[in-house]
Amino acid sequence: MSSFSGEHYRINNAIIINLSQEALLRAISDALRRLIPFDRAAFTLYVPERDRFRFLAIEGTTASSHFRAGLEFARDESISAWVFEQQRPAIRHDLQKEQRYPNDRQLLIEGLNSYCVVPLIIGGKSIGTLNLASEKLNQYSEADAEFLCELGSQVALAVSNMTSYEEIAALKTKVEHTAERYRTLLEINNAMITQLNRETLLRSVLEILRRVVRLNGAAISIYNPKKDTFSYFLMETTLSSDHFRAGVEFDSKNSISSWVCENKRAVMRGDLESEQQ
Repeated sequence: MSSFSGEHYRINNAIIINLSQEALLRAISDALRRLIPFDRAAFTLYVPERDRFRFLAIEGTTASSHFRAGLEFARDESISAWVFEQQRPAIRHDLQKEQRYPNDRQLLIEGLNSYCVVPLIIGGKSIGTLNLASEKLNQYSEADAEFLCELGSQVALAVSNMTSYEEIAALKTKVEHTAERYRTLLEINNAMITQLNRETLLRSVLEILRRVVRLNGAAISIYNPKKDTFSYFLMETTLSSDHFRAGVEFDSKNSISSWVCENKRAVMRGDLESEQQ
C-alpha cells in the first residue's frame, strides 16, 4: 500500500469512527500531516440564521489568542465566505503580499504565512470550509487543493451527520428533562394528597423537587389581607436562621412576595447581591 493510499485509508477511518468535532479534526490532522504539512487546521460551519461562520474546531502546533472553537465571524472577515459561495478552493502563497481580510492580518500576526481553504460540500450545497495554514511561504499547491477538496466532501458528510446526531441527542435530553418534570409534578400531587401534616408535606415536596431543581430550602408564605402582612406558613431549609422560620410575620413591603401575589407571576433573582430591592 502506498503512503498516499495508506494515509487516505486512515483519514477515512477517522471520519467514520469519530463523532465529536474536536476528535474528528484531531484524527484527520494526525493523518493529514503526513501528506500535507501545516501548522494549523480548522473547520468552519456556516450559520444561516445569523449569516455568519463559526469555527467548529481548531488544531495547531501553537495556541492562538484569537482563533478558537466557537468564534463566529462575518462574511467580509475571511476568505471562507468566498470559498463557501464559489465552492472552489483558495490558496494564499504569501499572506504578506496577498492579505485581503481581517483574518488574514491576524494569521500574519500569529506567524502564519500561507494557507489553503476548501469548501465542505454535501449534496451540491456548501456547509462550511476546511482550512489549513502554515508558517512556511508557498506551502500549498494546486494538487494539495485538489486533494483537500476530495477530502472536504467526505468531511462534509461526517460533519453533517455529527450535527444531526448532536441535534437528536439534545432533543432527547430535552424530552427526558420534560418527562422528569411531569413525573415530579405527579409525585408532588401524590404527596399533597397523602401528607396531612404541613411540615412533612413541605419536606416531601422538597425531596421530590431536589431531583430537578438545585435548592437549599423552600418556604410557603400566606397573605393576611386584614393586616396586609405575610407569614411563613411552612419553612424547610438546611441553613439556620433566626429570621426565616415558620410563623414569622412580615410586612408586605419587605418582600417580593407582595409583587408576586399582585401580578400572579414568578420572579427569579440570579444574583441577590446586585439585584436586591
